[in-house]
Amino acid sequence: MSGHSTSGPSSAQHRSATTTKSTSTASSSSTSLAASTKRASSTAPMARPTSSTKRVAATAPTTPSSSTGGRGKEMFVDELLHVKMADSMLDYDRGILILLTGDGAVAQFTDGFGAQVARALRRGWTVIVASFAACLSSVYGKLAKQAAAAAAMAEAEGAHAGGSLHLFVLDADVANLVCVV
Repeated sequence: MSGHSTSGPSSAQHRSATTTKSTSTASSSSTSLAASTKRASSTAPMARPTSSTKRVAATAPTTPSSSTGGRGKEMFVDELLHVKMADSMLDYDRGILILLTGDGAVAQFTDGFGAQVARALRRGWTVIVASFAACLSSVYGKLAKQAAAAAAMAEAEGAHAGGSLHLFVLDADVANLVCVV
């Protein structure tokens, strides 16, 4: 022997131990992230889509960090709903999207409800937007005109019409609306 101690790990063993340690750290970080994401999501478990199931609605947590103001909470919920809408469009083939807001503004981190509606229309979804006239963004009127023009063009060519957009203004029915708390 040349006087080297064999009790310590070789450099290959040291690299392997370091790799294992960093992998387990990354694994525990992703586990923590998954756990915190699960806590932040709806309390009801959501099953993965199958050919015979359809997701009807996504729920968003309504209690974000107390450090955000009232508007911050609303923005957080809106942003989360934008993401959930996009997830549904990716997870399911053509379906029906019902949006009960006329908000067409661009959000801080996402493109807003209007962009999600445009995406759904491009993917062939039927979209229903219900809102009071004072709250209905002009974005939806433009999208409705574009969808109607695209449908007319597709019909003339004998192709699939794609998505359709239906706008419902609730003002005339306000006396019939019921609020259940």
